Amino acid sequence: TRLQGDWSSDVCSSDLVLNADAADKDFLDSESIQDCDVFVAVTHDDESNVLCSLMAKKLGSKKTVTIINNEAYFDLVGKNELDIIISPVQITVSHILKYIRKGTVSNVHKVKKGKAEAIELLIDNRVKNISGKTVEDLQFNENINIPCIKRDEDILMAHGTTKILE
Repeated sequence: TRLQGDWSSDVCSSDLVLNADAADKDFLDSESIQDCDVFVAVTHDDESNVLCSLMAKKLGSKKTVTIINNEAYFDLVGKNELDIIISPVQITVSHILKYIRKGTVSNVHKVKKGKAEAIELLIDNRVKNISGKTVEDLQFNENINIPCIKRDEDILMAHGTTKILE
């Protein structure tokens, strides 16, 4: 079910488009919001996105996806009140940082409200000095940590004795 917005030809024939205020509790109840798998709020208005998502969550929606542009709203929303918060600003910063960082960086994510970065690196023949060493051999300072390593489809928790492989 989709609420009416600025829709074009992307609406599938199996979608139901409803024209109503997404913050209207009676409307959400009448449409059985508690049976909704995911409620998505992606308007250009952060306040509407947050309030509608909070309302949908309170009324029983299983998950919420909310776009928030203004980072001041992140502090207003409790840690577990909304499920997925998308920040176009953070996505843009991450893409820019990916190109600024040297080496074989495949992705950069700002975390902890911009106070830290999670960097995804590809270990290949361009960084031969790392391949074959253990995490503790790298002797990072206390501000750098390798929490996990992806090998093929497996995610490994990285410990001091975990070997870095190409």
